[in-house]
Amino acid sequence: MFYGWWIVLGTSGIQLLAGSLWMQSYGAYAVLLQEDFGWSKTLVAGAFALTRVESGILGPFQGWLCDRFGPRVVLHSGTLMFGIGFMLFSQVQSVLAFYLTFALIAVGSSLGGFATLMVSIVNWFDRHRAKAVALSQTGYSLGGLCVPIVVFALEGFGWRATAFASGIIVICVGLPLAQIVRHRPESYGQTPDGTPPPSTKPSDVDMSRRAIDFSPAQAIRTRAFW
Repeated sequence: MFYGWWIVLGTSGIQLLAGSLWMQSYGAYAVLLQEDFGWSKTLVAGAFALTRVESGILGPFQGWLCDRFGPRVVLHSGTLMFGIGFMLFSQVQSVLAFYLTFALIAVGSSLGGFATLMVSIVNWFDRHRAKAVALSQTGYSLGGLCVPIVVFALEGFGWRATAFASGIIVICVGLPLAQIVRHRPESYGQTPDGTPPPSTKPSDVDMSRRAIDFSPAQAIRTRAFW
């Protein structure tokens, strides 16, 4: 089987972790945080809203990191931050600690999330790119089916124990999945989609693929960027 499909499977698993343990289950955490600390809905929801702002700000720098070091290195760093952030979150006692640990979780989940994963998939697929992206995204959707399990844990063991356990799961499962991800197929003697190269010269294949790329200045001038 073409290795790109293994990457799709791995990225789908990573998105399942983020979707089930955090993004889609945060509402259940929010209720318990309000009950434990007496915090307002605005304060608790505000932290989650800030993570969306963080994603937009981090995006360009994240893309540079992926190009410079490769998505696998970025995924490893993000997964560790995500997991450690979860474990620190389980120990918060104040609003400041809550926002700081939340920021660590947000940065970690972004570095180990969608944008980084798509760098690898886009490099490994041309003709089947839409299918590969869609299949990778099913992990996030399936994460919604796992939310009841998280809610059950929150009710049975408390939000602190659940958050700490979630951090361990993120690290123990997320890091092996991140290990599957590769940057460019050419580095491993393969081509996008696994199709035979049109030329015996790897440089020709690489140049044909890069011909359609945008420079940062060109990308900023496109409507799609904004």
